[in-house]
Amino acid sequence: DLATLKVRRRSPLARAAPLVLAAALATAGARGEAAGPAARCSSWLMEEGPWEVLQLEASLASTPGSTVAAFRGALSYDGDTDADVVFLAHAHADFCRLASEGGPGPHWMFNLSLPYNTEANELWGFANATAGAVDIADSRAWDFLDGEAGDIVEQNATQLSRPLSINLHDTFQEGIPQFACCNLTYTDGYEVEASLL
Repeated sequence: DLATLKVRRRSPLARAAPLVLAAALATAGARGEAAGPAARCSSWLMEEGPWEVLQLEASLASTPGSTVAAFRGALSYDGDTDADVVFLAHAHADFCRLASEGGPGPHWMFNLSLPYNTEANELWGFANATAGAVDIADSRAWDFLDGEAGDIVEQNATQLSRPLSINLHDTFQEGIPQFACCNLTYTDGYEVEASLL
């Protein structure tokens, strides 16, 4: 129930730097310029398995009418730091949890009236990591900060107007299970105090 969730913004005095950055982003967006990330994460909760995140930052950049999801860093697979690997990333509706604990909930959706798992309505990243290096960006023709809060009917779940985590999926395994997840931090101080699940 969305009414029971507490969303708060940090104190301007305690978080002056992020608010200055948020103001700069808003000004850049108003001028139609490319803005820096509105959300990012780089601390990964790892599943047991062959993957290792050596260093990887995921970011979501917002401008009026567009979103760019970017992934930059390095991965290793089965101990090989030069492996050519493929993974799939999604923005998710809840905080990170291991798959054995239920995972981070369903994919976050921009428009809740569209069918679940519609790529153009979600934030995805499909990456080829050549020699372990990741440097990809995937864009959408909508600003994710204008997303909808409500029920994801097909998944019997609920989401807020913003995604809470980024989940990486192993395309080498049947069912493409998650292998890593990180919780997003927003530059405007947006925080959620309770899990949706």
